[in-house]
Amino acid sequence: MSDKQFELTPDVVTNLDLGRILREAENLDDFLYQTRLRTPGSNIRMPKTTHALEDVAKTNGFSLMDAAHRKHLIGHLRNLKTNAPKIHISFAVEPPPAIVQKIVIWMRRNIQKDLVVEVGVQPTISVGCVVRTTNKVFDMSLRHRFFDSKRELSKLLENTK
Repeated sequence: MSDKQFELTPDVVTNLDLGRILREAENLDDFLYQTRLRTPGSNIRMPKTTHALEDVAKTNGFSLMDAAHRKHLIGHLRNLKTNAPKIHISFAVEPPPAIVQKIVIWMRRNIQKDLVVEVGVQPTISVGCVVRTTNKVFDMSLRHRFFDSKRELSKLLENTK
């Protein structure tokens, strides 16, 4: 376990993804606790873990087999579930997952390592995107650009007549 800032991996994009790996970590912790209470030699079937949970644990220096590490990991995940900084990005159409992942990687590298991104679809955007934080809206759509340039476009159109 290290003292660096908790970091999410590119596999964990949304708050839903975060909740999924939190439940998975809690289920693993419950299972491993219960195995200590069972009779030695009884057949048990270890639950499978996803790469997302394994990568988050490895990136942050946690061992999923160590009870103290799991406790700290679950604590960090619970804290992020309620307190992680969130950004919502709306596109005209559903973007491919690879593009979303590249955006998330860039944001976590340049803004904050534990940022959660929600992606939405808003057909009125047409081209570009709209980014919302808790207190700001950045409209980078072509529609907004045309609206801002309306007076200039009108002058140009009048001059071409």
